[in-house]
Amino acid sequence: MELLGVLGLFVACLGVLLWSLQQSGVYDVKTAAQPILARLPFVGYGLAEERLTPQEIQKRELERIQESITEKEQVLANKELELSEREKALKMEADVIEQRRRQVRELETKLNEQEKLDEDRDLRINRLVEIYTVMPPDAAAKQIEAQNDDLALEILQRMKTDVVAIILAQMSKERAGSLTLKMGKPESVTQ
Repeated sequence: MELLGVLGLFVACLGVLLWSLQQSGVYDVKTAAQPILARLPFVGYGLAEERLTPQEIQKRELERIQESITEKEQVLANKELELSEREKALKMEADVIEQRRRQVRELETKLNEQEKLDEDRDLRINRLVEIYTVMPPDAAAKQIEAQNDDLALEILQRMKTDVVAIILAQMSKERAGSLTLKMGKPESVTQ
């Protein structure tokens, strides 16, 4: 143990002496020691780096910075490409949504037009019901008998039962039978 303590003290004193010589400028310890230290593993690697000129060090630093910039530019380019693809996908989705909105508006317009037509038709049929109801039964029977089956059924189904009975009695047996049969089928009943 004592030997290690003495050896450590010797190395410390030698280090202080060499540092003093280097700092005072009496002797260039660093330059003299570099060839010896360069041959030692791991120490030599660090010293080889120190042998670079300031221009070489600056050049390496610039290369390292340039590599870093290139990597970051590549990352940015990838992100831009990804954003561009997302924008395209969003644009396509927005186009699809807009197309569906147009289709919905068109369907709403058609539905509104159809509702208007149905309301108009309803009003016309109700008006015919009122007219045929106040007409003499034989005249109403002739008029209704001349209509196509669908219209005749709608008119008769909206009339009061007692009026329908009188009008059907005034029609030909074949036509009255045909209309009565169709009025009895569930699919011909309207609301």
